[in-house]
Order: sequence, then structure tokens, then C-alpha cells
Amino acid sequence: MTPARFRASDLIGWSAAPPDYEAGLRAATATIVPLLLGELTGRPQLIWVALGGWLATFADPGGPYPLRASALLGFALAGGASALAGGLWGAHPWLSIAALFLWAAGCALLRVYGDAAGSIGSLALIAFAISLGSPAPLEICALRGLFFGAGTLWAAAMALALWPLHPYRPVRAAVSACHLAVAAHMRELAASPPSWAQSEKAMRNRSAIRRSLETARGILASVRSARRGETRRGELLVALYEAAELAMGDMAALSEALQWREQMPPWLSRALREATEAFEWSARVVAEEQSAPLAPPDPPSEDGELGALAQRLVSHARLAVEAAAALQGGSPGPQGAFALDTRAARRSLRDALSFRSLELQHALRVATTCAAAALVGMLSHRPRWYWIVVTAVIVLQPHSGATLRRAMQRTFGTVAGAMLGALLAPVTHTPGRAALVLFALAIVAVALRKQSHAIYAALVTPLFVLMAESTSGDWHLTWTRVSSTLLGGGLALVGAYAFWPARERELLPGQIAALLRKVRAYLSSALAGAPSEQARREAGLLLANADAAFERFLDEPHRDDEVEALMGLKAAARRLIGAIASLSAAPGELHHAGEQLSDALESLAAASEARQAPPPLPPLPRTPQTERLVRPVEVIHSALSRFLQ
Repeated sequence: MTPARFRASDLIGWSAAPPDYEAGLRAATATIVPLLLGELTGRPQLIWVALGGWLATFADPGGPYPLRASALLGFALAGGASALAGGLWGAHPWLSIAALFLWAAGCALLRVYGDAAGSIGSLALIAFAISLGSPAPLEICALRGLFFGAGTLWAAAMALALWPLHPYRPVRAAVSACHLAVAAHMRELAASPPSWAQSEKAMRNRSAIRRSLETARGILASVRSARRGETRRGELLVALYEAAELAMGDMAALSEALQWREQMPPWLSRALREATEAFEWSARVVAEEQSAPLAPPDPPSEDGELGALAQRLVSHARLAVEAAAALQGGSPGPQGAFALDTRAARRSLRDALSFRSLELQHALRVATTCAAAALVGMLSHRPRWYWIVVTAVIVLQPHSGATLRRAMQRTFGTVAGAMLGALLAPVTHTPGRAALVLFALAIVAVALRKQSHAIYAALVTPLFVLMAESTSGDWHLTWTRVSSTLLGGGLALVGAYAFWPARERELLPGQIAALLRKVRAYLSSALAGAPSEQARREAGLLLANADAAFERFLDEPHRDDEVEALMGLKAAARRLIGAIASLSAAPGELHHAGEQLSDALESLAAASEARQAPPPLPPLPRTPQTERLVRPVEVIHSALSRFLQ
């Protein structure tokens, strides 16, 4: 990835994700319908309903319905309160800058409670800034807050009841195809003589598996990049992908070991058939086909090289069954690398208020930049000065490189949008025509938002100029919006490079090494019979910072395989911390295995620090007691190898 490619591609920032026209149609309905009703009934205050519906489209984190419902309800309350408070503070121009600083810091700190909460905070801050630029008496501000909340609830009703979407369906299909390809190869391997493992047909099979894995990796990374509130379902799909990825490596190792054998051992054929059934069953479940529950296969008891390899393969088949059963809703989830117990990595406000915390650094960055943007707008007596603040909020990212890219895209898109607005002005002289044009713009803007922020900005520029004016065909504010974008983007760049600037690609290997060493220290204390609460808390803080670092990395130029590898590494590290927390009951019997795992973690940390692919793992003991520790370490090794390759 060269610097020239970075600059050229970032101007548009096109992604390979497919357009989501259903989401665009839903967003347009949530926004333009109340806007049109306001025009037809002479109630301009309904523009706040439209604004609430529009912003609620981006507050929806996706994923399970309880998560989406709680997020949208939380945004209705936060956004309504922001619209109310902003209008009241706007009556006091200089005090309003201090209020904006505090409100911005509080909204930005919501990131400590997760990415969905962070998005809600950013959108609520936008609502506060817009209302701050339109001061009004208490009764009008209260009505404004109610209208904004009503618009959010209107969008939530469509998202959850009237018009639900299923963004993970392509991921399910791709992961299911991986499992079917793995199962087909294992079935042939079980029914063939050992020499078949090195045949041309076997190699074609492995090539097909690799292609299906690459396809699934790209789709999973693309969907994950766009939906940052996902927890359970996203991690289970990562677990299912990793199960196929690890099984691919197991079969390659088995093929090497079998080439010196004259006959396939009967016990190995049986183990391969059981693993095949497991992957076929998980493929059906992931594809949402009805399937009776399946018990995970038992690992073979044979010793030797083949025995160890077969145990690994069956272990990963068990992971596939456990993850698929949890996805189906019939079990609590995998009990190893992807067990869904996040107690050891829970974020806390106390950790976020530490100056080592990336959340606090970003909160101060956002608050200072927003206050500066408001001050510039007020001193220059600009109309719609809050557009400067809104631009700064949208452009300013937790990482300086991402902010530069977003500023370029926003500026390019807004200038292009101004030209588009000039072309559309002659056909928007009536409310009906304006509504049709804006409805189409909203559909395409949201549908292409994942592909390119620049194109999205080009389409929403004429949309919001008309929404701001609430009149048709009046485009005199278009150039005000362009200049406001330039000012807001410039201030965001100043804020990004003045406060803790860094490129995440350069920092991630060191952060991964620090995380692994802290997990190693926690493991050592647990094996000594006295698990350190301080080590656990520090490991949790480093993991929380790694989550934030991953989000910043998504906004830099990256490959899809890097995204998937980091997703797997983070999930496995989280599971490992949870597994260590359960060792305090009987650590003595795990002492020898724990020493080997501790050495493996140090080796992985050293490789990450040196930015080199880690050496192969030594044979690790696999017993029911060690399985919860061995699985995550294997996944970390596999993911780190792919990330650093």
C-alpha cells in the first residue's frame, strides 16, 4: 500500500461493499415524509421531526433487536435533550461556547460504553449544535425536543417493526459456503487412501477452500466496518469463520503427515467423518436452514503426530458446532476461544478518565475543536454558523490520518454537491417537486454511504440546504455551506494534529504486543494461585484501547484480510482474559501447560513488536482443562500471522 495510492483513492474513498438501497429507501421515508407534511400543512417546526428521523438512521447499530431498540430509544432521549438544551443555551452567545465545550466532551465520552454509544453521542452533539444556532424560548425548545424525539421513534418503528433489514445475510451465505467447502474436502479425504491427500484433486479442493475463505473474509470485514455496534452475532460469525480457517490449516498438516502412510487409520477416517458432519451441520445452521441439534464431536484418544493433528481438527469442528448452535439460539455459545463472557474486558468510566485513555483524549479534542468552530462562526457573523461545528464533528476522527481523509472527502463531496444543487434548482420550485428530488437524493446518499463518504456528502449537500431553508428552489445558502465545510474541515485537521496525532498502522503492532504481555502477566498471576486484580484491570484497559485502535484502523487504507485478522485477534484475546479469570479454582493442575502458553504469548508479543510473522507454535497440551486456554492462543497466532504477513 503506497502513499500515492493512499492520496489518490482517498479523494473518493470507494469501497467494494454493495449499495444498500433498502436502507436508503427507509431513511428517505423517515426524513422526507415529515418534511413534506410540514411544507403542506404550514408547520415548519416539523423539520425537527425530519432531522430526528434522518439522524436516527445512523444511530441504528444493527444486530440483535434488543441492542437496536435500546440504542434508538437512547438516541431519542439524548437527541431530544440536546435539541432542547441547545436552543436554550443559544440565547446566551458567549456562555453557549462553554456549554458546547462541556456538551461535546460528555457526548464524546460516551464512547467508553461502546461504539454504539459513541455514535449516539456524536449524533446527539450534532443535534445540540444545530439547535444552538437557533435559539428560542423554553416552550418552543421543549416542543423542538419532543419533535426530534418523535422523528427518532418514527425511524425506529420502521427499522424494528415495519421495515427491518438483514445486513448479515451475505455474511451468513459466505461463511456457510466456507464450511461446505471444508466439509466436502474432509469427506473425500476420509474416504480415500493417504496418497489422495497430495493429489491434484485435493490441491484443487484446498484452492477452492482458500478462495471461499477469502470471499467470506472480505464480506465479513466490509459489513463489520459499516456496523460498529454488533456484539454477539458479529463475534459468532467471526468464530465460525475462524473455525473454517483453522480447519483448513489442520487439513494441510494432515495431508503432509499422511503422505508417508500406506493406509488411512480407521480411527482417523471416523474422526474425519464426524468433523465433516459437524461442518455440514454448521453450514446449514448459518444459512438459516432448519436443522436438529447436533452434539459436538468427541476428539480421538490416539497419540502420536496423527492423533495430535486429529484432535486439533476435531477441536475446531467443535468450535463450529458450538458457535452455530449459539447463532441458532440453542446454546450459550463456544466455551473456548469465543466464549461470550466479557467481564474481564468491561470498560469503566474510571479507566476512561485516565489521561492514558484514548477516549478522554478524543473527548478533549472534540470539545476544543467544537468550541473553536462555534467561536469562529460567531465572530464572523456567518449565517448558519452551526454548519461549521457540524462539519468539524463529522470530519474529526479519533485518529489524525483518518481525519485528513475524511476532510478531503467531505470537502470534495460538498463542492460537488454545490454544483449538483445548482443543476437541480430549476426543477425544485414547488414542494412536491422538491420532495421528489430530495427523496431520490436521500435514497442514493444512504445507499452509497458505505461506498464513499465523498459521494454521500455530494448528495446530502443540496438535501440539507433545502431542509435548512424549508423553501423550494432557494440555493443562496449553497456557497455558505461550501465555505462552512472548508472552515469546519480545516479546524478539525488542526484539532486532529494538535492533540495526540498518530497513525494507527504504525502503533498497532506495539499495542498488540503490550496487550499480549499484559495478558501473559495476568495468566502468570492466576497460575501462581493469586490472580492479580490490577493485572486483570490493566489487561481490560489495554483491550478497550485495542478496540478503539481497531476502529481507527478501519478509517485508514487497509486490506480486508487485515481487518478480519484483527477482529479474530481481538475476540480471541477477550476470550483468553475470560478463560484466565476462571482458573483461580484449580490452577495447580494447569501449571505446566500454563508455562508453555506463557512462553507462547511472549513469543507472539515479541513478533508483533518486531513486526514479523510469529514462529510456529510448539505442541500445546490439549485436555479438557487446557482447551479454554489453548484455543485462544491458536487463534491469536493464526490472526497475527495473517496481519503481519
